[in-house]
Amino acid sequence: MKTVQSILLIVSAAICISCQSKKEGSAAEVSGTETSQQEETETPRQETEVSAVVAESTEEDTTDAPVPQRVLVKETTAQDGVITREYTEDDGYSSIFERIYPNMNMQQAYKRVRSIEKQLRKELPTSNMEYEVKADSTGLLNVTYAYEAKDHLKIELFYQGGTTYIEMLRQGKDVKVTETYCAD
Repeated sequence: MKTVQSILLIVSAAICISCQSKKEGSAAEVSGTETSQQEETETPRQETEVSAVVAESTEEDTTDAPVPQRVLVKETTAQDGVITREYTEDDGYSSIFERIYPNMNMQQAYKRVRSIEKQLRKELPTSNMEYEVKADSTGLLNVTYAYEAKDHLKIELFYQGGTTYIEMLRQGKDVKVTETYCAD
């Protein structure tokens, strides 16, 4: 169990590290892009780019660098049975919300996630996709949906002020959603 927790901590740290390096790289690309408010364009997902980021992060994680400690802030259970665990790590620069949606399918859980992240598509996409949105409140936003398996979806939202990672995983009759907010 400790090994699994250590791996999860390493992966979370790698995500935040790759978040910052990917955002810095995309900031240079974005500076010349013009889009109108709320304009969206769909483009195919680039598998090789994501794989390269993960491989680089994995190599960095094998060094003697300290593993960030995930600290449980609070745990609550709502009247509808949704369990929420709030964590912090990276000295407060990353916030993690883990929610267990009991007796829900992926579409139902996605609607709950979308009530928090308004820039997501109204309907749960059935395949990998990527799009950009320009809005006054968030600036340019790049959203990527990547299915690891039929019931395992990863969503990345790259804002100008940080990145949000959302992972949805079907576990029996429940759906586990982990939202990680990484600041710059």
